[in-house]
Amino acid sequence: MTVRGLQAAIVGCVALGVADLVLIAGWLAPAAYPGLEGEPRSPSSVASRSASSTPKRPTPKGPTPKGPTPKGPTPKRPTPKAPAPKGPAPKAPAPKAPAPKAPAPKAPAPKAPTPVPAPSAPTASNTHDVTLGQIYFQTGSYSLDEQANKMLRALLEKLRVLPRGSVVELRGHADVRGEADFNRRLSRLRAINVRLYLRRFSATDHLRFRIRHLGSRDASQDPRRWARDRRVHVVHERGSN
Repeated sequence: MTVRGLQAAIVGCVALGVADLVLIAGWLAPAAYPGLEGEPRSPSSVASRSASSTPKRPTPKGPTPKGPTPKGPTPKRPTPKAPAPKGPAPKAPAPKAPAPKAPAPKAPAPKAPTPVPAPSAPTASNTHDVTLGQIYFQTGSYSLDEQANKMLRALLEKLRVLPRGSVVELRGHADVRGEADFNRRLSRLRAINVRLYLRRFSATDHLRFRIRHLGSRDASQDPRRWARDRRVHVVHERGSN
């Protein structure tokens, strides 16, 4: 109870006591002082008068007493939880490996010149022919390169000692690549070019040269032997002198 409420209760009790005293005094006054009011008063009239004359009890004004606010932790409402999704957890995508880079194109290595076999020693192909040498050529060519010139200079020393009037046959060859007519013409040009070279020197004035163009007739199918097929075969016909 607050202080103001307590004060209002005390004032009410005091007013009630004063009203009771007035009622008793009004009832006793006619008996002690007859004729004061003209007529004796009956207890009922005294009671009614005292009741009308009783002051009204003041209604206590003020704020309504508030009870103490209960202290304590505020109850928390449970937070509704969403149901967990059922099923396998989604897997994170695996990191992709970088695409391999394409190797940069390499420049083709320069081709080494085709090795030319060393000239073979004179051998007898039959009872009448003796091989004096082999002159080799590049693919599709009838020109005499440095290696061919070197072999022809060595051949001149063999031709110098042959008897006068001997017949030297120049047999042109080609490898199996290309058409047959082309290979025959190419082999003929190779033999002619060898003869033109040998005729430039006086060491061959006493000899007779014969041209034969065989094309790819005697060529090998093995690519490893194609370099030997592109040649002019120089043969001494022994029975011709």
